[in-house]
Amino acid sequence: MATAPIDLRSDTVTRPTPGMRRAMAEAEVGDDVYGEDPTVRALAQAVAPVFAGIALGRAATGLPFFLAGGLKIAYDLALYFRFRNVNIQ
Repeated sequence: MATAPIDLRSDTVTRPTPGMRRAMAEAEVGDDVYGEDPTVRALAQAVAPVFAGIALGRAATGLPFFLAGGLKIAYDLALYFRFRNVNIQ
């Protein structure tokens, strides 16, 4: 069964459904800068032990982080070489 593609280009193209609007209205929110956002707090509590273990040398390996860094550098270089001759006027 084929489904229609979902266009996620921007909020001007994709309109929220009534269920999405209800979820946004009922979501628990807070300011992440002041540590009041429950989602940011939960994420920080989940990943802090991983990063602390790597920083202290207790992690099994740092390979995923080296790989992510290498991929980021490769991506940046690809963008540079792709757009280096583009003139924006």
